[in-house]
Amino acid sequence: MMTSLEARLFGADPTYVNEMQLRLSQALNDIKQRLRRGGSVQEYQQWQLEADAIQAAITILNTTEGDHHGPNFYFRNNS
Repeated sequence: MMTSLEARLFGADPTYVNEMQLRLSQALNDIKQRLRRGGSVQEYQQWQLEADAIQAAITILNTTEGDHHGPNFYFRNNS
């Protein structure tokens, strides 16, 4: 059973989904750069939470797009 978000993404315009993939990839790369530079314990914990949330969104997109476009569709990861 799909979540509400998965159902909406499954029927979404491919251009919109591609834009979301690009934005998520950029956001994840930005957070990875912050993690590499370091910071306080609180900053590190916050960035890790953000990275986990973005990775979850990427997983949802991969799942819905994989179902929609076939098994050979993969998220573009720029890291």
